[in-house]
Amino acid sequence: MSLKEYVSRLSREDFIYVMIETAEGKTVNLTVVYFSEFDGFAEEIFRVDCAHGFLHKHLLFKPKERIEIIERELSGELDKELVDEIKANWKEMKKKYFLLKKRGELSGQKS
Repeated sequence: MSLKEYVSRLSREDFIYVMIETAEGKTVNLTVVYFSEFDGFAEEIFRVDCAHGFLHKHLLFKPKERIEIIERELSGELDKELVDEIKANWKEMKKKYFLLKKRGELSGQKS
């Protein structure tokens, strides 16, 4: 198995972490996470992973965390597509996340 990890900066406080695991030339595991640093801590705002045996998105910037299943095969290009999706939408995701945080409406957040 081979593991590749990289970070892509969006701004001074915002970054994307990508982890791709391959075996025999095929992607077998993928994690893509958009983080924003706030008060010295990196907070997850958007995540894609295979943690439950299927590829899915965690939309942490929505009330009551939303999960969307991605009905696609893992591929070598999927990480780039997901990074591009984040790059196109990160400012809006961040705005929604911190508005919910301010209101105490994040999933699992205590008011």
